[in-house]
Parts: sequence; C-alpha cells; structure tokens
Amino acid sequence: MATGDAALTGIAVAGECGMYNSSDEIYVADKVNDDICWTHYSPGLSGILNSYTGSGNIPWTKRAKTEDYTIALIGPAFEHYKLRADAEHADLYEKYLFQVILNRAKIYARMSPDHKSMLVESL
Repeated sequence: MATGDAALTGIAVAGECGMYNSSDEIYVADKVNDDICWTHYSPGLSGILNSYTGSGNIPWTKRAKTEDYTIALIGPAFEHYKLRADAEHADLYEKYLFQVILNRAKIYARMSPDHKSMLVESL
C-alpha cells in the first residue's frame, strides 16, 4: 500500500485490511537528516521496542527468513534505498537489499507522487 498519509496511519489501515498479521512486529524506516532510522514496533503498535540509526544497521536482517514481521518505509527512506541501488557504483549488496525491501515492505507512507512513480517502476 502506498499512501501520502503518516506511517502509523498507513500501518493501521493496512492492518484493518488484513495486509499483515496482527501478531507481526513492524519495522519502520525513515530518513533523518542524511541517515536512515529504523523503529521497531511491537505487535499491534503497542510500543516501540527499539530504534536503530545508520544505513548499514538493518535490524530485521536476522529475521529475513521468518514471516512474523512487516516492513514499512517512509517516502524519503524508500528514495534513499532506491537511489543507492540504482547508483552507478552500487555494489551487489545494495541492489540485493533494495530487492529484499521491495519484496517484504507492505506499507509505503508519506509517499510523494514522484516516490509512487519510482515504486511502480521498481516493481
């Protein structure tokens, strides 16, 4: 789901639509200044479990083969990962990471029209 709404609104709507399990933990990526900040929410958004800052600090990678989590990206974070994957000097990890994010993310929030076009072209 791609929306211009705030991340928590998008997550709530996606939950009501059954886009993820209510028992899923949720990882939300936002871009703060020039860095990515991941916030880890408990099931049902009942609380923040942890926050991680840094482009290379991807908290959900240890769980990549499980199905009990959901990823949400805020527009500027999506753009950050997309541009890194598309850069001429991008390494295989950056390209792979972007593909994993595309495959796992179910909620894209605060997406501008340009971000939505980039998402459609990426899919």
